[in-house]
This record gives sequence, structure tokens and C-alpha cells, in this order.
Amino acid sequence: MLKYFNVEKHVSFDRMSILSVSGSAVKDVLKLFRLLFFINVIMIFAAVLLYPGKFPVLTYPISDLGATRALNGDANTPSMLILISGMVISSILMFKAAFRLEKERARGPARAMFFLTMLCGFGYILLTAPDDIMDTVHRWGGALTVGSLWAITIIMLEMLRSSFGIRKFIIFHYVLHVTVIIYAICFFLDLYVRDMAQKAALLALGTIWILCVNGLSRSLRGEMEAQGEELRMESTLPR
Repeated sequence: MLKYFNVEKHVSFDRMSILSVSGSAVKDVLKLFRLLFFINVIMIFAAVLLYPGKFPVLTYPISDLGATRALNGDANTPSMLILISGMVISSILMFKAAFRLEKERARGPARAMFFLTMLCGFGYILLTAPDDIMDTVHRWGGALTVGSLWAITIIMLEMLRSSFGIRKFIIFHYVLHVTVIIYAICFFLDLYVRDMAQKAALLALGTIWILCVNGLSRSLRGEMEAQGEELRMESTLPR
């Protein structure tokens, strides 16, 4: 549950001072996070639909959707352009979130959120490099992007510790960490199950990400409404 939330005052989440930025800043950042989720989902589905021939989603990495050549040897221009466009838009969204936090002179965990969103923005830029001609650059982009999104999700989960309840809180942490860590191990060791692990990690990360964004939005709205009601009640009291 969010406490002391006001667009004029600073905010603390739960019993911890997770963020020290205004309610309006949190609202803006959450909007950008929600848009990021839908942009990435649309980007992947559109790239798969326009891919020359059939793209085996489970057995090949998502990155191959942005390769210059398809698996059948044909030019992969439509899917590549969609993936690059999606990455550029995602990068812009994360930079906007970072600059919104910086505008508030964020400190503490909010400062960490600022650096993570900046890293994610740079990661998305590196991901625009086709993996069949600039594999190393693309890999670094993937590591930065997934790693920063993972860390941001952890911060959002901490904000919602009491709202989700201890059972959901533990389950979400468990699923998030197990899937992402397994994928990271498979990624760096280049294991043959890497591509299937990627889908599990992205599915878990994306699902928990949007659940956290929606949960924080509801909590923020409720706290702001409650404070508005308190202010109205105070204004009716005799001076």
C-alpha cells in the first residue's frame, strides 16, 4: 500500500522509503512502463507475422527476427525494420522515464531506478544491431536490457510487498528469479536450451512487469483519492 502520496509532497512506499519523488512523477513513469510492455508485445507479434516463411518461436531466439536474412535465406527486411523500430521506441520510452526521475532529483532507490532505466535505454539501442552481423553488440544489448528490466521489476515488487500479500510476493519473486537466472546461465554458457529458457524468462518478466505496473497504478490512484478526501474534510472543519 502506498502512503503519504501527493503530487505536491514526496512519497514513501510501504514502511520503506522506496521512492522519494512526487506522485505525478511516479504516474508518468508508470505510464511509460505500461507503454513499453505493449510496444514490445506488438513488436514481437508483428515481426513473427511478417517473417519470411515460418519462424519457430520456441527453438530460435527472438533476436533472429531482426536478422538481415531469414532462416530460408530470403531477405528479412520487414521483420528487421519492425524489430529495430520497436527497439528505438522502447529506448526512447526508457530515456523519458529516466529523465522524468532525474527532473525530480531522485535519490536513494529512486536514483537506482534512474540509472537502471538509462541502462535499459542504452541496451535497447544496442539491440538494434542485427545479431547475424553484429552478434557481440547485440548480446551486450540483450544483457543490459534484460538485466535492467529484471532489477526494475524487483524494485516494483518491493513497493507492492503488502499489496500483493506474502504468498503472491514470494511466488512472483521465485518465478522471476528462477526463470531469469536460468536464462542468464544458458545465455552465457551458450547451452542448447537457451532459446526455450529465453521464452520462459521473457514471459515471466513481462507478466510480472505489467502486474506490478497495474498494481502500483491502482495503489497510487487510491492513495491520491484518499488524500484528496482528507483535504476536503480538513477544508470543512471550522477554523
